[in-house]
Amino acid sequence: MSHFIRSFTLAIVFVASGCSLESDSEDEALGEASAAFSTYSIQAETGVNGTADTDHLSAGSNDQAFISGVWGNFGHGSYVESAIGGGFWDVQAVPGGTDTLAVYGYKVNASTAGAVSSCNHSGAGSGARVALAKPSGGGNYACFLTQVKSLDGTKFASTNDIALVSYEDLLPATPDGVVEPYLTCSGNSAAAAQCFSYTTWINSGSSSGNFGPLSLGTAVSGEVCGFRGIAGVFRTNTSVNGVSTYFSGTDWWVQSYTNEAVWVDCVK
Repeated sequence: MSHFIRSFTLAIVFVASGCSLESDSEDEALGEASAAFSTYSIQAETGVNGTADTDHLSAGSNDQAFISGVWGNFGHGSYVESAIGGGFWDVQAVPGGTDTLAVYGYKVNASTAGAVSSCNHSGAGSGARVALAKPSGGGNYACFLTQVKSLDGTKFASTNDIALVSYEDLLPATPDGVVEPYLTCSGNSAAAAQCFSYTTWINSGSSSGNFGPLSLGTAVSGEVCGFRGIAGVFRTNTSVNGVSTYFSGTDWWVQSYTNEAVWVDCVK
């Protein structure tokens, strides 16, 4: 059965720190015999005092990449990225001015992927919304952020600044199970995302405010977790306070800090 995450409203209330964890019992049993990602690895980069930190690493033909952690200051023209291109995996933290910025990037071996799409929005209104390309061949897919950007220095300065992937039924009045993926930037935000194939759905989680780490459950072989969305204020020159999902011990975890939020999905 193909699994797609339900639509979510682009709104956050930062009144109190909190979290949520979602599993979907209608999807494939976790014990289903199936191939997981054949390879996956993580890379961390930290740009300090306005100096970029970039790794240009080799990547296989079926490798895809996404973001699983962001910390620091987007105040002076900056971006973070985990992306595949030209046979290489680039993991970059590029701060502007004298800022500090850090990123976790994941690389997985997925059979197919759609093209990377990006959105950019400033000010009030409904935001900038772009359709994401689904992987060829049908089947299960997940869409994760590959870039978080503030090239003009104005992005991610408020709790209203949100970049989020959603999966929307095109016939909400008579749901038929057919949904399409979108990336929406609202407030002052900019990001890019990509959809890739996976075998088994695990769960979703989110965290907002100074909260965590929250366990996303005991990890299964081949499981990876990535960002479906990010929001909030990133204006502190630090490589510590931020949003992240990571593996430690036996579990995957999600964590956020004051005036920040993150949405996470886990697949294998």
